[in-house]
Amino acid sequence: MFKDWMIWLGCFLLFGSGAVWASVPLKTSFFEVADVHDLLEIFSSIATVVAVVFGIGAWRRQVSGQADLELARRVAVGALQMKEGALLAWIDAKFAVNQYPFGLSSLSRELLNQISQSMDARVKSRETLKINFYAVLQEARAIWGKEFSNNYDDLNDLFSVCNECAQSFVFWSDPAKPINSTEKYARKVKDAGSYLDEHNLLNIEGRVEKEINRLTCSADLALEKKMLRG
Repeated sequence: MFKDWMIWLGCFLLFGSGAVWASVPLKTSFFEVADVHDLLEIFSSIATVVAVVFGIGAWRRQVSGQADLELARRVAVGALQMKEGALLAWIDAKFAVNQYPFGLSSLSRELLNQISQSMDARVKSRETLKINFYAVLQEARAIWGKEFSNNYDDLNDLFSVCNECAQSFVFWSDPAKPINSTEKYARKVKDAGSYLDEHNLLNIEGRVEKEINRLTCSADLALEKKMLRG
């Protein structure tokens, strides 16, 4: 019914526009072409206008494609760095979780300080890496939508849990912190171990990289499509 009304409305408007144009007085010379040269110039002008219109459309598509490709490349580089960072963060977290049942007294203070200092430097470096990746991912979210950026949630969760576990171990092993604080950080190490165990990501020695790639499988496919379109 609605389509019928739309058709009748279109016919009425078409009839009305024809009536309006019929009432406009135009000289017959308006439609006359003086010679073949003028006719060719008219065709040339029309062809120029059409070429400009299509050229603008093609230029816009090209610029958009190049922008998407550049963004996809930055996301790809950031994702690769996050995967490598997640691997190293998992190694640090695994050490901390394994050390929890034995406590800090099983390690000499000198060795514990060395481990803590080197781990703290790695944690801070990875935090910078995460901030940079989140910035690029936020840009991708604004342009491509949250469905794309959500594909990296599993990787981001693993990265954050492992890095926070390593940071908790550093605070736990700091003798300058009060005893109640060190106990709190020790519990965080334990909780991180429980999280990894629940997600089957704790005892995965020898296949950590494979598991990380599995977490980003959908993200890698989505990114590959973006790069092909670009």
